[in-house]
Order: sequence, then C-alpha cells, then structure tokens
Amino acid sequence: MQKLKYVKKDILDALLIKDEIDVLVQGCNCFCSFGRGLAEQILERVPEALDADKKTTVGDKKKLGSYTYCEVNGKVVVNAYTQYHFIARRNNEPKVKGGRGYVLADYRAIRKALLQISKDFEGKKIGIPLIGAGWANGDWIVIEKIIKEAFKDSDLTIYYIPKDEAKLKELGCI
Repeated sequence: MQKLKYVKKDILDALLIKDEIDVLVQGCNCFCSFGRGLAEQILERVPEALDADKKTTVGDKKKLGSYTYCEVNGKVVVNAYTQYHFIARRNNEPKVKGGRGYVLADYRAIRKALLQISKDFEGKKIGIPLIGAGWANGDWIVIEKIIKEAFKDSDLTIYYIPKDEAKLKELGCI
C-alpha cells in the first residue's frame, strides 16, 4: 500500500497559484451549502464549484458517493458528496469516539466517490484535504485507508493546515 505524501500548505494556493496539483477534491454535504471550512474558502476563490453543486437536487441522498466538478483555467475542483447533512443529530449519526460531537462523514460514500474520482482523473496530480475529518468529524485513520485504497496507483497529495499538524503527528501520519 502506498505511503501518502502530506504537505502543510493551503490547498487552494497549491491549485490556483503554485500549479502543484491539477485537481482539488473537497468533501461536500448533499444540501448545496458551502458555509464552513475549506468549502467557504473555495466559494470565495472558485465560486464555480458551488454553481456545479447547485445543478444537483438539494437534500438528495442519492448524491452520496458521487461528485460534481467545475473547471477553471485548466484546473478542476471536485465536490465529492461524502456526508449527507451538515447539521448533527438529524440522521442518527454516531457520536465521535472518545469525544463530543457526531460523525457526519459517510465512509461508504467517501470510498465510492474517491474510487470513481481516481479512475476519472487518472494521470492527474490530485490534492485532497483531510476530507471528512474536519467539520464532518470522521476518523482520519479510517479515511486514510480509504484514500490509500482508492488512489493506490495515483499521484496524490494530502494537504493540511497548521491546526491539524499535532493530530497528524499523534496518529503517526507525518
């Protein structure tokens, strides 16, 4: 199984300014909402990503495990539908192990979406944030295994922000 490359850097800069990646994959809910975290930053810098999302049906559970995307100046932003809702306690989500909050990340949806993305964007340099492990409270060790499986033959980089560094060190990822 491949060892993932981790980089502490703004993933949007890596895509739009530094030309380090061709494709940015973000995790999305099924409600066409770009209200927090990376999605909010993408909305500011690549509003076309929300336009692609809004071409889908708001609240449609069938979106889980699929994706939409937009192209801007030869670069691609992918909206992977990796969680149903953005509000906890709406769908009997499990509690976060050992912590407060609820897991909104849907591991089956993450796997399905990433497997398809790895095929559809084969040969491209792909960047992924800590997808599903931020506001969605997913277990990064579980998600990292899914990523390794989905992108075993791909050029993939995980981008993280400074606040996630201690967590990644504790998990032995970096």
